[in-house]
Amino acid sequence: MATWIKCNFLTLKKMRKTICFTIILVLFSSCEDYFEHTPQGNPTDEKFYQNLNELQIGLNAVYSILADNNFQKSEWLFGDGCGDDCTLTDGVNPSSHLGQVGLFTFSSDNDMIRTRWQINYTGIFRANWIILNAPGTYQWPGLGGANQNVLREIICQAKFLRALFYFNLVKTYGGVPIKPEKLEITADGTDNFVQPRSSLTEVYQYIEKDLRESILGLRESYIEEEFGHITKGAATGLLIKVLAYQGKPGIQHPKWDEVVSMGSAFINQENMSIRELLDFDNLYPDESPEEIAERLGFRNSLNLDSLIMVAGKYNLSTAYDELWNLSGEFSESSLIEVNHVNTPNIDRNFGSWFSEELNSRNYPHADIIQPSQNLLDLKGSSNDPRLFTTVLEQPGFVPDNTSIGGQAGPTYTSCYKWYTLRYERQLQAGNPKNFRMLRFADIILYYAEALNETGDPVAAIDEANKLRYRARQIAVSGRWTAIPSGPDDIPYGNYLQVRDRIWKERRIEKACEFDRFWDIVRTGQAAERLAEFNQKMGLDRYKKHFVKGVNEIFPIPQVEIDLSNGIVTQNPGY
Repeated sequence: MATWIKCNFLTLKKMRKTICFTIILVLFSSCEDYFEHTPQGNPTDEKFYQNLNELQIGLNAVYSILADNNFQKSEWLFGDGCGDDCTLTDGVNPSSHLGQVGLFTFSSDNDMIRTRWQINYTGIFRANWIILNAPGTYQWPGLGGANQNVLREIICQAKFLRALFYFNLVKTYGGVPIKPEKLEITADGTDNFVQPRSSLTEVYQYIEKDLRESILGLRESYIEEEFGHITKGAATGLLIKVLAYQGKPGIQHPKWDEVVSMGSAFINQENMSIRELLDFDNLYPDESPEEIAERLGFRNSLNLDSLIMVAGKYNLSTAYDELWNLSGEFSESSLIEVNHVNTPNIDRNFGSWFSEELNSRNYPHADIIQPSQNLLDLKGSSNDPRLFTTVLEQPGFVPDNTSIGGQAGPTYTSCYKWYTLRYERQLQAGNPKNFRMLRFADIILYYAEALNETGDPVAAIDEANKLRYRARQIAVSGRWTAIPSGPDDIPYGNYLQVRDRIWKERRIEKACEFDRFWDIVRTGQAAERLAEFNQKMGLDRYKKHFVKGVNEIFPIPQVEIDLSNGIVTQNPGY
């Protein structure tokens, strides 16, 4: 039983024997009343998490957010549905709440905007309970050695997940309220449940501290039965992404230097001092190494001059077009990946929500969003095999010999990355497609971008060309027909040329992976790219009514402002 409890429900695909325990776990994690009711009175810490098993169950409830339909729908709708590389299909009602988000005709009462806020804060509340209560377990009888390591890993996984949820919120709404770990009601009836919005800088600093601290206590890798847990590499990778989002293209910014430092340590397997990893001198003016160690479950103080590895070994050995298949799951190219499986004969679906919603069950078919004319044009002009194995057009076939046909308008395309091959469905009932959230290629591209921003365009191109080399292997594999043999290496150039080439490389490599809108916002391209999108789409029903200076972030849900009695304020323009 201890082995079962050690592994969360995301690892079902590798641990079919854990199904009975998992049902209990998911029933626990789906008890919305338990987690989401307004606290009545002062919760007492001693009522929660009396042993490691209970802490692990609580952590599983945090992980369960990543596999939730509302979470994954929010990721693809905002990340690609709002961008220029995807468009709503003819099957979406433009006046629906989903359609309003994709067309930028929403108001602050939009259900999808409210759901994104709520699902990420639900994850934060669950993570807060773990982080708050775990330190009180240090005095458990017999807690030492391996058990102490497990406790530390639980705390650090919760901190990573909390950082991920706050990152989703800050890039969507700007500065957001940072919720206290301990909710309290004083004797006079006042409480700390409602918090005003923190600044953008404050939220990013909070995210950084969680990620930096989590790297200290996470493992470099897990055995197969534990795939789906967060590793050092996942935390370092997300930290590099968070740092890159704070950098400004063309402007000297210390975050670009940090991306270079962290990226080099990650990619080249270099050691880094704990002082540098934590950015201790800047982020911890009022806390000692001893206090940090105690919070994270270390028995001894942190030696800030000690050197540690910040990631395990990652590479590009998995073929690009295999990354999205069963054979590409949890490869050495994958950093954050949510495991899915559909278990027969039980009344609970662990299958892939996003793949079911975005594709037909029987053949590649876009049901809600699909690649846009912009991406089709890039496919034609770039002659890059990655886009030929991403953007599917009829007539044609995918590697399981399924015909590409019957596509929806307006572009009559679909996306291979969202499709689950038929023979993979036969291996397990339902749809077992995993939800990929962060890849090694992301780190290479952020590192390359930062190298160019810090004055080394040659090294930047050398990094980006690693992805071009792998792309050229697609045609060699023989899995696809009529695939171009390119692409050639990216040529060297000056700062602006290299910047634009790396942005284009990211667009091709990461097409339809739910990051495009955030990318064009962070790089200042959103208004220009969406104007190009509108020009090519023609009909008004597909056009995105993006307003520069307003729609880079979304409105705070009106219900949250109302419930706070105005303490939480609205974004400008809404």
